[in-house]
Amino acid sequence: MAETIATLEEMVSDRVAVIPNTPNRWVRANAQLASLYRRNGQEEQARTIDARLAKLLAQADADHLLAVQLKARR
Repeated sequence: MAETIATLEEMVSDRVAVIPNTPNRWVRANAQLASLYRRNGQEEQARTIDARLAKLLAQADADHLLAVQLKARR
C-alpha cells in the first residue's frame, strides 16, 4: 500500500501535469489517495485532502457523487 500511496502523492503533487488529460482525473486521484490514507490509518492526511476537495467542489451540483461523499464524512 505504501508504494501506491507514494505513486498517488507524486501524481497529485502537480495538478498542472495531470490536467491536460482531464481535471476530473486529478480530483479522482486525490479522492483515492484520501481513501488509501484512511485505510492506512493516516486520518489527518485524509482530512486535509477532503478539505481541499470540498473547497474545489463547493459549487458542484448537489448530487455530485464526490461532493455527497465529502459532506457525509464531515
